[in-house]
Amino acid sequence: MELYQEITEVYEKACLIEPYEETLHLYFIQALIELGDVKGALSHYNYITSLLYKELGVKPSAAMRSLYRQIQQAMVDNHETNLILIEKKLTDDDDMDGALYCDIDYFRFLYQLERRKSLRKDRDSPGFLGLITVSETKQPLTDSVAKVVMKDLIHILQLYLRRGDVFSLWNQTQILLLLSVQQRIDIDTIARRLYNRFQEITSHVQVKVDIRFEPLSHENSFLT
Repeated sequence: MELYQEITEVYEKACLIEPYEETLHLYFIQALIELGDVKGALSHYNYITSLLYKELGVKPSAAMRSLYRQIQQAMVDNHETNLILIEKKLTDDDDMDGALYCDIDYFRFLYQLERRKSLRKDRDSPGFLGLITVSETKQPLTDSVAKVVMKDLIHILQLYLRRGDVFSLWNQTQILLLLSVQQRIDIDTIARRLYNRFQEITSHVQVKVDIRFEPLSHENSFLT
């Protein structure tokens, strides 16, 4: 135990010199686990993995993930499994950048969940359901052109929509959106921004885009 206590003391000094050196943090977290400070180990794991990703764009290494599994096991052994640990497991693979692009089945599930919320009397704003349709202008829209255009559109949505927004392919030329926007004026601004950006990127292709939004309510039943 004295060895691990010494490691924690050395870490505090070494970290002032090399704050981004992962090896130091690996030894420190391991020492905390061995000293029985599992909550401290989890707290420091969350701190350093967030710091390294934010400052350097570095995701947890194999060694760091291995330590996290040790923390999980230690918490189970100590009967300390809690919501913080469960939440960490649920969000391990979620980078939380931009809107969520998902398949239609998952979109349907989220839509139905939001639709149920919209029935509550205390719900101020249920959000908006949107539909983006791409179509030809002068020439028929071929499959190859449609794939390229939809790929560009998906990229635009990932860049310009916010966290908490969700979208999914409805078919080859349509995309469904679920936006957590409170005011109609806000949704109109978003629609104009998406439309203008789409026109810029696809100016070399003879296509047009139609963007429509409606407040989410029990009347939007085509996905149920």
